[in-house]
Amino acid sequence: MLSRRVLRILIAIGLVLLVTLLVAVFVIGALAWLLGAMGDLPGQTVLGWVALACGLLAVIDLIFLVLVVAIHTLGAPEHPPDEPS
Repeated sequence: MLSRRVLRILIAIGLVLLVTLLVAVFVIGALAWLLGAMGDLPGQTVLGWVALACGLLAVIDLIFLVLVVAIHTLGAPEHPPDEPS
């Protein structure tokens, strides 16, 4: 079983990757739209496919995050430790 520290690191990496991919989808999609407006249809098509690939990677990352958070939650103790008073 993975340690809690490793799971927290995986969650942090997954969140950073998700935000990066979503920004990339937006920027590449906007650039594809701009190229289409300028009449560069091959460029628009290529960047459209790249934006779609980034979107699919974001969905895969979301699935990964759900699985890691589920493992993190299932590995948690049922009763929180007593707090010293």
